[in-house]
Amino acid sequence: MKFSQYNLVIGMPYGKMVYNLKTHKGFKLKDVLVEEMEHFNSLFNGDTPLLPEDNMVKELYKRGFVVDDDRDEFQEVQDEVNEITTRSKSTQNIILHVTENCNFSCEYCFKKSHPQNFSDENWDNLLNYFEKVVEDENLYKRVRLTFYGGEPLLRSQKIIDFMKKANKVFEKNKEKSIDYNMITNGYLLSKDIYHQLVDLGLGFFMITLDGFAEQHNKSRPRVDGEGTWDKIVENLKYINTVEDEAVFLIRSNCNNKNIEIMEEFKAWVKSTFNPKKFSIDIVPVTKYSEMVEDSLLMDCFSEEFLKVRHPQNYTKEEIFKFFTFMGLACKYAYGNFITISSLGKVFMCEESDEDDVYLADLVKEGIIYKQDLNKWLNRLVDDKCRKCILFPTCTARHCLRCKKCELAYEGLAKAIEKIKKHGIDLV
Repeated sequence: MKFSQYNLVIGMPYGKMVYNLKTHKGFKLKDVLVEEMEHFNSLFNGDTPLLPEDNMVKELYKRGFVVDDDRDEFQEVQDEVNEITTRSKSTQNIILHVTENCNFSCEYCFKKSHPQNFSDENWDNLLNYFEKVVEDENLYKRVRLTFYGGEPLLRSQKIIDFMKKANKVFEKNKEKSIDYNMITNGYLLSKDIYHQLVDLGLGFFMITLDGFAEQHNKSRPRVDGEGTWDKIVENLKYINTVEDEAVFLIRSNCNNKNIEIMEEFKAWVKSTFNPKKFSIDIVPVTKYSEMVEDSLLMDCFSEEFLKVRHPQNYTKEEIFKFFTFMGLACKYAYGNFITISSLGKVFMCEESDEDDVYLADLVKEGIIYKQDLNKWLNRLVDDKCRKCILFPTCTARHCLRCKKCELAYEGLAKAIEKIKKHGIDLV
């Protein structure tokens, strides 16, 4: 038996937090438990052998902190990444910026609204690309298209017309399919528009409500300053009465101005809307860009926020707990995620907006790459990776905007700093 190579020991105010970056499990050891702490230290330092009959070793083994001698954890991570990469080749995820225009003026928005729309030419070009996907057996079996903005419903008729054409394209090959998502503020999601979208296959909507009317209207007013809560909730209450397959995620941006009402708001959502159709996610307002004021920021590691985000788990006192760090590995590095800007430029991810990192152009012939995609996808695994405790979080993937290892090291350091600062255990 041996300790997992991915165990991380963090000094805490009460003693120690031990976290495994491969299994995402953690446990705490309190200084007041003197014998347990001394025994763990002796085991961890190699002064006491790892024996199967040892009760602490049994618990550590059960949760993956201790493994069999012949376990190659590095290869297990490699195999998992390869399996995910292979699986991802069957589905292409496309985030489409339908417009840069918006009817809202949100106080924490990281983008300035402007009237740039996805052109008629680019709608046709995207349709041409889907024709290639349908005809080429070596391309994706499934496309998941997410309409984004700005506010996509400002171009609702363009979206509806395109969905009709795209559905006809995919009808040519029953082994290929397309499904649709939408990220919208929900203000323009009228009965008529909703039914047209769902009838054409739009199955997932993400809509933001930042609390009740008072809090939401302050943070998410229309561009003319008028409130938006009543109209959005009216739309959602109607949708709640409709029996169909569409599901909704209500996203609530939590900041220092609305956190006090978030528990009550969550309860209201769960009691007002059908839980089979609606769910809610509380997320912190972070520094998306310099446009976001510091006074709105919410520390996602703070005790105050975690009690709102994880009310059931926060108060648990078991020694062994399940939790994860903020995601350090980039999902876009698998190559099946792309973002198409309103100008028809293709990026690896939605956070890329600079000309020097865009991958391809959407043209009449489809998607034509201007740089080698493998520059983004190559996993440069070396001996250092084999020994590195951070390998499960980065898996040697990298972004052309960041140096290899830089993001993982910085992200982990920030996570540990937050955990130590607040003296809490993440769940």
